[in-house]
Amino acid sequence: MLKPLSRFGSNSVSLSLSLLLFLCIGLVSHSASAETTLKVRLKSVNAFSGSVDSTIRLAAAEGTGDDKDVVVNDLQPTLGAALQFELSPIPYFSVGWLLGLSTWRSENDGQLNHDRSTFIDLDLLLRGQYCFLDDTLSVYLLVPIGLSVNRFSEDTMSSMGADFGHGVGFNVSTLLGLEFEIVDGFGIFAEGGWVYRDFVHTAFTRTFGRLAEVDYSAWAHQWGMNAGVAFSL
Repeated sequence: MLKPLSRFGSNSVSLSLSLLLFLCIGLVSHSASAETTLKVRLKSVNAFSGSVDSTIRLAAAEGTGDDKDVVVNDLQPTLGAALQFELSPIPYFSVGWLLGLSTWRSENDGQLNHDRSTFIDLDLLLRGQYCFLDDTLSVYLLVPIGLSVNRFSEDTMSSMGADFGHGVGFNVSTLLGLEFEIVDGFGIFAEGGWVYRDFVHTAFTRTFGRLAEVDYSAWAHQWGMNAGVAFSL
């Protein structure tokens, strides 16, 4: 069994995500100081169709290694939930955080009756919005971007012949939505769009007596359809 190597992806990805998180902290702090309304949203997170594309790279520690052909697997529906916190520093724009948990499985894993794997997302949220009907109906464009952590199910790792541990990468989505305020401070919403995740798992093994690194790189893309409730605090 291959042993996992704990690492946070490439330096460029780490730096970019760190800058995004610091930017989010700054914007939220500025909004809080301006005494803006905090919006809390709880939603189901669902994605359909699409595929997970992957490559496996095996390299000796002293060599460059080879990239194998891309393997494309169709995805079963991704199911989960997310919690959002948002503030509006200026009219028609809001910024915030998202914490999400989703489970996913490829069609191949489904045919083998494997358990579902897990995504954890920590995102910066950027929202542009416009309100109608005395601010009871709003249309918006939401862009979540941030950190993704993947954990394969034990069944999947067993079939791959490796314990890859947790994979780290990023996610980005573009979602168009509608929100309706039923009563003051409470509403419902629905949104849909494109969802993309990119992540890398790494393990070490020995090949012909030499230490070798195994990189599993994957990128998943689906169409998302979410719905939930919104509270103003």
